[in-house]
Amino acid sequence: MIYLDDAVFFGYPLSPADASDRQVGSALYDTRRDDLLHQTGAVVKAVVHHSVRSGDVPDATLEELAAEVHALPAPWPAAIRASLRAGTFVGTPIAEYVPPRLVNGRPALVGNAAHVPTPMTGAGVSSSLADAEALSQAIASSITIADALRDYEQRRLAGTRSLVESGQHFSRSFAAQPA
Repeated sequence: MIYLDDAVFFGYPLSPADASDRQVGSALYDTRRDDLLHQTGAVVKAVVHHSVRSGDVPDATLEELAAEVHALPAPWPAAIRASLRAGTFVGTPIAEYVPPRLVNGRPALVGNAAHVPTPMTGAGVSSSLADAEALSQAIASSITIADALRDYEQRRLAGTRSLVESGQHFSRSFAAQPA
């Protein structure tokens, strides 16, 4: 993880099927180009609809990105420039959702249907599994479904809200974003 002036870069090795075929993955969390998300329809009125495809990115933006990676250590500049040239990248808007509740009568939401933390938390899967486990335990220890659902929400709501809010705080700590 490398902090840049107004973005955060993540780089990570991928496990190759063949040891001679080294591959890397990366992500750049950057809010400077939010207008591109709106221009391409990826985000409409603060609602994420899809990722930006490589063909939708203007050449000028690709050139800017290629020039900006000089601050990164090897092998990242070469890998990113190759990805930009080949069009093997996507621009994915980050959606976050802090739930006001997890249960509404008999329906209950679990996992990413209930709460959406930024990927920067690294906790989406584990939080979803914790939801499933809490719901299972609540059902096993309750007499009625209504009691089980209330118990599930009591076990998980504060923690899931805290997870998403901490991710939002982290995101805002490195990039100017609207509150």
